[in-house]
Amino acid sequence: MTKYSLKNICLGIGIGLVLAAMANIGAAPKSLSADDIKREAAKYGLIVMEPKDLIQKQPAAGKETQEPVNQPEQQIPVKEEPAKQEQTTIIIIKSGSSSESIAELLLSNKLIEDKKVFLNRLTELKKESKLQIGTFKIPAGASVDKIIEIITTLP
Repeated sequence: MTKYSLKNICLGIGIGLVLAAMANIGAAPKSLSADDIKREAAKYGLIVMEPKDLIQKQPAAGKETQEPVNQPEQQIPVKEEPAKQEQTTIIIIKSGSSSESIAELLLSNKLIEDKKVFLNRLTELKKESKLQIGTFKIPAGASVDKIIEIITTLP
């Protein structure tokens, strides 16, 4: 059995620390712009707010409290401003909704034509785990990819 001396162990650790410090000195810190920070925050589902948004006397319109799990999804067809004349459908995805139940909700609102096409495309894009809860406005005639983009980004 080999004996290790404390002196040699400390010397090895010390050399490792010196080499790691020298490697870090050569690496310049990366400066991030505000857009870079917002993009990274969105990847992890964080909400980036402007300072003016923090000082509001009234709650922001459209923000709803989360409701208990396993309540049925709701849909409310709404017309946008009269100038746009574009039909949108508002869907509400509750916590605990599966991709299958979301596909059924989209199908019942005539936003997609086939559940399997939607579910297969969701799998192809590897976004099954990125589905968000909340209220989403989906324009009439939106493609499957556009719908997936809408419901996988924070509302």
